[in-house]
Amino acid sequence: MEVHNPLTRAAAKLRQHGHEAEAVNLEQFAGSLAMPVGQQLVPLVPTVEMFIAGMEADCLGRPSIDDESHVRSIWDAMLSQAKAEQEERQHG
Repeated sequence: MEVHNPLTRAAAKLRQHGHEAEAVNLEQFAGSLAMPVGQQLVPLVPTVEMFIAGMEADCLGRPSIDDESHVRSIWDAMLSQAKAEQEERQHG
């Protein structure tokens, strides 16, 4: 199983080199940083690309801005764009 969390990978390397106590401390620290279920990190300030994705979703949405599903489609498009930008930064 591939581990994507860099702190978990670092703890595994510590264990490989016989540093069990340090690995446990690092894992406990990593656990304290975990995001609650249903939440994710997003940029503090939306990027231009996020605004564009939201506007495109708005144009494809329903005519009423009071419609929760319409607003949800804009929000989902903006978060999807944020995730795509993050992946692009990570993988070049």
